[in-house]
Amino acid sequence: FVHYFDPHAPYRMRGPYVQKLREAGFDPPARAVPGHSEQEVRRARIAYQSEVLYVDEALAGLLRAFRNRGILDRTLVVVTSDHGEGLGQHGWMAHTRYLYDEQVHVPWILRWPGRLPAGARIRTPVGLEDLAPTIAELAGVTLPGDADGRSLAADLARGADPAPGPVFGFRPPLGDGAGGQLGELRSVRAEDWKYIRSEDGPDELYDLGADPGELHSLHPQRPDEGSRLGALLDAHVEARRRHAEQTEMDDAQRERLRALGYVE
Repeated sequence: FVHYFDPHAPYRMRGPYVQKLREAGFDPPARAVPGHSEQEVRRARIAYQSEVLYVDEALAGLLRAFRNRGILDRTLVVVTSDHGEGLGQHGWMAHTRYLYDEQVHVPWILRWPGRLPAGARIRTPVGLEDLAPTIAELAGVTLPGDADGRSLAADLARGADPAPGPVFGFRPPLGDGAGGQLGELRSVRAEDWKYIRSEDGPDELYDLGADPGELHSLHPQRPDEGSRLGALLDAHVEARRRHAEQTEMDDAQRERLRALGYVE
């Protein structure tokens, strides 16, 4: 497991990569965000992209080292991320706050010559909870029967899209940065529809095929679609609640989570 912390705030201007961006014609338009000038937003977007290129080159170096040791082509390589970043979209310059796609849509790239077809592109939305069972099946490892997610191994080995299924998101309550409190957010995506439920705001509904930037909520116009996705979300929340009631953590597990900052 190799953890690259970039690209992540605070963003750094990676000089050589900024130059590459300029040569490629990358010139983000000005975008005003509350609390940030247009120039600050533009600089952040350039710095973020320069860090993407920096990590891309760092990954290339890691894979070259694997190749030099003769193990690259018998190694399952998985590249993913824990979150995206708001760079002015929806008036926000970070992550954590919302469940819009710029913050929750992340890459998931696999490479394993002879086991997974090169160049296949999976278009069905899947969740990061599917990552562990997929890796486990590819590696011939058995996970506990109550593990989250589903294995996509068989579909990936054929280069085929897995059967569509809902993908859920959750953001717990948190401070708003000004002494106030934001209620929890939950979301569900099914096909091209995405529904977001807020404890302290209106429900939102987006047709991602027509509105990938999630700029125009259709919830008032499509209550039928909102109700359908809301029912999926209710069933998911109830299933998670029942699972939590049946799951007991031992002291060692609690201590590991405490060390990572996930529990008090």
